[in-house]
Amino acid sequence: MIGIPPALRARARTPLLVMVACLLLLSTNILLGALDPHGLIWIVEVVITVTMIVIILLFSMEILEQPGITRLFGGLGFFWVAILFSLTLVDYLNR
Repeated sequence: MIGIPPALRARARTPLLVMVACLLLLSTNILLGALDPHGLIWIVEVVITVTMIVIILLFSMEILEQPGITRLFGGLGFFWVAILFSLTLVDYLNR
């Protein structure tokens, strides 16, 4: 059986760690929603989701290694998504 080359192992380490971290955070989010779907647990779930977004931005998209304009538009894209989610939440809470 042929082993994995060291160069491939080094390049595959970060994406695998990001995947494992996101899966653990996702399973925590699902468990929190299943065990206690009421109350203010949604705040913890939103914090977990934001943590997942930051992990993906920093490590999977490698946004820190990109030029300034790419970092700007990457941040603005996620800021726009945050605006859309907050407007949806405001609409949901006012009904």
